[in-house]
Amino acid sequence: MQDITDKKTKEEQIKETLDIVSQQNNRLLNFAYIVSHNLRTHSGNFQSLINLVNDANTDAEERVHYLQLLQNVSTQLNETILNLNDVVSIQANNKLQKININLSAYINNTINVLTGEITQHNAVIKNLVDDAVEIKYHPAYLESILLNFLTNSIRYRSKERRPEVIISYIGDVSNGVLSVSDNGVGIDMERHGHNLFGMYKTFHGNSDAKGVGLFITKNQVEAMGGKIEVYSQVDKGTTFKVYLS
Repeated sequence: MQDITDKKTKEEQIKETLDIVSQQNNRLLNFAYIVSHNLRTHSGNFQSLINLVNDANTDAEERVHYLQLLQNVSTQLNETILNLNDVVSIQANNKLQKININLSAYINNTINVLTGEITQHNAVIKNLVDDAVEIKYHPAYLESILLNFLTNSIRYRSKERRPEVIISYIGDVSNGVLSVSDNGVGIDMERHGHNLFGMYKTFHGNSDAKGVGLFITKNQVEAMGGKIEVYSQVDKGTTFKVYLS
């Protein structure tokens, strides 16, 4: 009887250890993605703005404007790095820290990060979130989620119309739904819906697509205790809904 009890105890210890390792692996995967994707986004935006500054068709007033945007992007990059430092400091914790975030302001900051890409593709980003809305979330994860949605909306834009993205929120500080809708090429949900959040799954044939963005985004949303849903029609657009809890 004692042998059976000892065996069961050891099995439970092994399972607990495996669970801890799995959680740590997920955090490392999230961190690696945030570093590679978020910092690459900043780098790409720097390059786009520098190209606009150096463009022979850019007049003096526009050049001053783009230089100001470069300064804003630099400030946002510093904030991103600080958030990454926070991620490193909590890797050993079992629970990610959530702080109060002004959602509309944070969305605007993320839009500023993408100014070069937005300008280059003549995209329109509409932030309909009320200025007073605050949520509890981890800032590095929120930035990563927003950047992934917005860069995807621009990357998978339709050639038939001007890219447009609408961001809205319904709810309160701890429970609500964040929606990001675009008018891009859309996704064939009947064909790809079951693989949409799979690792290394791509659907549009873009050479720069890696197939990890939505996988990581879903992982981050669930790590925050929420869930994610997607609604899409081919040549109509896509809506992602993130349920916060």
